[in-house]
This record gives sequence, C-alpha cells and structure tokens, in this order.
Amino acid sequence: MIKVLTAVNVVGNSVGWYQAIYFYEYLTADLIHDHYQYQSVIPNSVCIIYNPYSVEKGRLPFTAIRLTKSFMELYASGKFISKNIQKYSIKSSNIFEELPIKICNSALDHAYIYELTSSKLIDGVNLHDCLNTSNTPLICKLIDLISGTGGCIDEFSVEQEKYRTSQLASMKQKMELAKRIEYINTENEVRAKWGRELLPLPDMQLLSKIPEQSRLESLLITSRIDLYGREIANLAYSTYTNQSILSSFIKSDIGSTATDDSGTGEVAPSTEGNV
Repeated sequence: MIKVLTAVNVVGNSVGWYQAIYFYEYLTADLIHDHYQYQSVIPNSVCIIYNPYSVEKGRLPFTAIRLTKSFMELYASGKFISKNIQKYSIKSSNIFEELPIKICNSALDHAYIYELTSSKLIDGVNLHDCLNTSNTPLICKLIDLISGTGGCIDEFSVEQEKYRTSQLASMKQKMELAKRIEYINTENEVRAKWGRELLPLPDMQLLSKIPEQSRLESLLITSRIDLYGREIANLAYSTYTNQSILSSFIKSDIGSTATDDSGTGEVAPSTEGNV
C-alpha cells in the first residue's frame, strides 16, 4: 500500500500494522513480539485491531493499542519472572494501553444525516427492531471462552501447574545442595582433627540452574479473563437497558390503543328489539 501511495506522489509512512480477530484473541505472545519490533523502531507505532463481530452489532469495530512503557522495559529484559514483574509493576491490565480513535464524517455525510432526520424517510422504521435484546448467545459464547473446555481457566491451570513444577524442582536442588554443604562441613571438622586435607566446597557457579517458569502467558490469560468479564457486564447492561426501553414503548403503544378504542366515550346503540 505504501508503494502504491508513493507511486501517485502521496506521502505514506508506516506507523504500525493491523490485525483482524474476534473478541480479545489478540492477547498473545506472538502479537506482543511483533508489535515490540515495531514499537522499538517507531515509539509512536500502534496496532489497529479489527473485530468483525462488532460490525454486526453496530459498534465501532476498531481498537488502537500499543505496549506500555513499563512493559516495553520488561520485554527488553527478556525475563518474565515474578521478580521482574514486581519490579516493573506489571499487571494484567497494563500490558497494553488503548488509544482513542476519532472518526470524522465528511460534509456530504452530515448533509445526508440531516436530510434523513428532517424528512419522513425514517418514519416507517420500527423502533422495536432497533433495540437489540438478543445478546444471550454472545454472553454464552464469552462464558464458554472463560470456563469451557480448553478455555481461559483451563489454560491458566496448566500454566500454574508448570510454574509449581519448576518451583518444586528449584527447591529440591537447593535442598540437595544444602545437604551436600552440611556433609562437607561435618567431614572437614573430622579431617581437621586428624590433620588431613579438607574437602573443597562445591562451586555454586558450576551447579545447573533451573530457570524459573515464564509468567508472560499467565499474564495474558488473566488479561483475557478480565476483558471477557467486562464484555459480559457491558452486554448484560445493554440488554437490560434495551429491554427497559422496549417495555416502555410497549406500554405506551397499549395505552394509546386503549385511548383510541374508548376515547369518544359514546355507547353503541343496541340492536335488540323491545318485547
């Protein structure tokens, strides 16, 4: 695209990239790695997330994000261990920062909208159809992404188990090292009494160090759970609001219909004859 713009003498600069995904599946280690490469070279670069499902619901389908400064420093260190996460104050909510998007309509768009509102073109629109109260399938889908089989909770449990295993292995190595040092110290005390050569202590640098399990994936899973929960709350609030408005419309329609039927107050004459 930039080459095409340059061919027609239009200045085009790359300020980021975009990706089309559903919901909040952009919270992955691959996307973070790719955007880190962009943001390292262009500090003001952004990633535009396009959500096709938002178009179906009539919402803005674009989200502009970039990595926070503290997370950039953590990623540059290359060690996503608990100590570094606490050092840079990283939480699941401050991995990305969302930037505001401003969309400006052209003068023709404003003129068309004004013409619609001032004419009778929208008189035939059923307001009941404009109120979406069928968010139940989407809410069920989000709940399934959180707690379903292979969902976020299952993924988080797997990551926790990996972290627990690495911690147990590290503790086991430390205990074995402590026992070895205690044995050597005890043996050296005996050797010192008999005037024999002392045993050397083990070199700490030669010991195999078990690397601590990376906590990056756990942070991303926690962030997805948080965003899914917020989306469920927003959908539930939107559904409740639309249902309340729809109920008001229905009551007003029933009231106006009853007034039209009996608003004259006249009694129809009887068709039965007198005996």
